[in-house]
Amino acid sequence: MNGVIFGATVLAVATALPEISSGIAAVRLGDHALAVGDIFGGNAFQLCLFLLADLIAGSPVLPTAGRLNSWLASLGVGLTAIFAIGVVARPQRCHARLGPDSILALVVFGLGIAGLFVLPH
Repeated sequence: MNGVIFGATVLAVATALPEISSGIAAVRLGDHALAVGDIFGGNAFQLCLFLLADLIAGSPVLPTAGRLNSWLASLGVGLTAIFAIGVVARPQRCHARLGPDSILALVVFGLGIAGLFVLPH
């Protein structure tokens, strides 16, 4: 398995488990602000890990990220933008218990993951 795809799936899920469990608990308690803050805060903190990677490597790591990592970064930015707009716009309509922002995010995520298998490695 390609290292980028492994990192984007297995490692990402493993490191997101604390946010998933606390987010589910917050939603069950009805504290949606805590759930949203947990998700966006966790993402913002993980981006700071690039600073640590730069310090350890002794040079910037992002310029050498490669095509697959760039694709995943673009997908992450797009999904974050969709949900940020959903937080600001606060859509009230639901389809199958999902807001339009969540439905759009599922479509974009599916297309983004499908794009991973089309891009040359």
